Amino acid sequence: MNEIRIYDRTLTEAGELSFKNRLDLARELDGLGVDILQLPSPSLGEEAALLVRTLGTLLRRAAPAVSVGLDAGEAELAARELKSSPRGVLTVSVPLSASGMEYLSGVKPDKLPALLEEQIRRCAGLCGTVFFEALDATRAEEGFLLQMMESAIAAGARGIILWDSEGRRLPWELAELLKGPVKMAGSTPVFAACSDALGLGAADTLASLRCGAAGSVTSVGGRESCRLSALAAILRERGDSLGLASGLDMTRLNAGVERIAELLESRRRSTSPFDNGAGAPLSAMLLTAGADIGAVEQAVRKLGYELNPGDMAAVYESFCHIAEKKDVDFRELDAIVANAALLVPSTYQLESYVVHTGNVISATADIVVKKDGALLRGLAPGDGPVDAAFLALEQITGRHYELDDFQISAVTEGQEAMGSALIKLRDRGKVYSGSGLSTDVIGACVNAYLAALNKIAYEDKQS
Repeated sequence: MNEIRIYDRTLTEAGELSFKNRLDLARELDGLGVDILQLPSPSLGEEAALLVRTLGTLLRRAAPAVSVGLDAGEAELAARELKSSPRGVLTVSVPLSASGMEYLSGVKPDKLPALLEEQIRRCAGLCGTVFFEALDATRAEEGFLLQMMESAIAAGARGIILWDSEGRRLPWELAELLKGPVKMAGSTPVFAACSDALGLGAADTLASLRCGAAGSVTSVGGRESCRLSALAAILRERGDSLGLASGLDMTRLNAGVERIAELLESRRRSTSPFDNGAGAPLSAMLLTAGADIGAVEQAVRKLGYELNPGDMAAVYESFCHIAEKKDVDFRELDAIVANAALLVPSTYQLESYVVHTGNVISATADIVVKKDGALLRGLAPGDGPVDAAFLALEQITGRHYELDDFQISAVTEGQEAMGSALIKLRDRGKVYSGSGLSTDVIGACVNAYLAALNKIAYEDKQS
C-alpha cells in the first residue's frame, strides 16, 4: 500500500479572508490530515508574515510551506518567518515553458539551471526542507524539464512539484507525459499538480499516482488544483483496490470540508482592521428584546463559549438591560460574556507595563504582574507593541494560549478617548474572554489579556 502525501493550497487560493478566518481554515485543514499546507508569502505584507509565524507554532500535523522565486531576499524573508516551525518547507517556484520564462521570470533558458541550483542551495541552508516547483511542467520541453529537475535534486531539493496548469489533458495523456520525469526523480517524491478547469483534476491526479507520483497538490475550493474532497472520495471508495492510502481523516472529512467552505464564503469588512470578517453568519445577526434565554444561549454557543447555568443567567440579565434600549449584535454579546461570565478572583494583577516602539526600533514590552504576593516580570520583543505585550505575558505565565479573537474599539471621542479591548483565548478547546478599558490602547489590551488569563487560572485551580 502506497501512502500518498497531500500538499494543500487552499489558503493561497482563498482570496481575501480575515486573519481569524485564515487561522480557522488552517486548523481545519491540519485536522483533516493534509501533510503540507502552503501559506501566503510573507512578501505580501505584515498580515501574511504574521500568519506564517503564527501557524508555524499552531499546526500540529501539517508542515507549513511558503513559495518563493529565484530572489535571495524573498527566500530569506520566508525562511525568517518560518523559523517558528521545525518542519517548515520552502518551495522554489519557477516557470519552465518558453513564454513563462520570458514573461514571468525574465531569465534565459541557459541561465536558469545555475540560478535554480543556487537558490535551492540557499534555501536548504536557510530552512532545511526545499521543494522545486515547475509551474508549467507539461508545457516545457521534456529535456529541459529533466535538466532542471536534475539540477534541483543535486542542489538538495527533497520534493518536486509538476504542474499541468492548463488542465486540458486527459488522464492517460498526462500519465504519458509524467512517466519520464517521475522515473528520473528516483527516490525524490514527485507531487502532481493538476488543474480542475475541466473537472478532471481528480482523474488526472489518479492517473499521475498510478504512474508513480508520490503525492498530490489539492485545494478545497477553486479550479487551480485538484479538489481535496474529490480525491478523498476516490481514495475512500477505491483506495484499497488501487493500493493507495493517505493520512486524511475520512471520518471528519465531509464536515471539515463544509466548515472550510463556510469560511471561504466569508469576507473581511472594511470598517476595522480588527474585524474578524465573520460577515453575515455572525456580525449581521441581531438579538432583540424579545429573545428568550434559549436564543441567547444558542448565540453564545456560536461564539464558542460553554457557560454554566449561573454564568448564562448573568449574561442573559445583562443582555436584557441592553436589549431594552437597542438590538444586540454578536460583537456586543461577546463583550457582555467577557464582562458578566466567569467573574473570578484575580490570580494575576497588573503592577506596571512599559512599551517602547517606533519606526526605527523594534517594539519591546516590559510587564510586571503580581501573583500570590510575588512580582513576576516579562520582557519581550515583538512585531508591534501589542504583539510584544502579549509575548511578555506569555513569558510570565510560561504558557502559550491560542488567540481566538482580538478586537479594539473606541468607546468615547476626543484626544482622551477611552479604548476598549476584547481578547478571546482558547485553552484545551475552551474559549475564555476578557475585556479591558483604558485611555491607552496597549493598557486596554494588557488588561483584557489578564482578565481572560485569570479565568483560565481559576479553572485550573478548580480542576
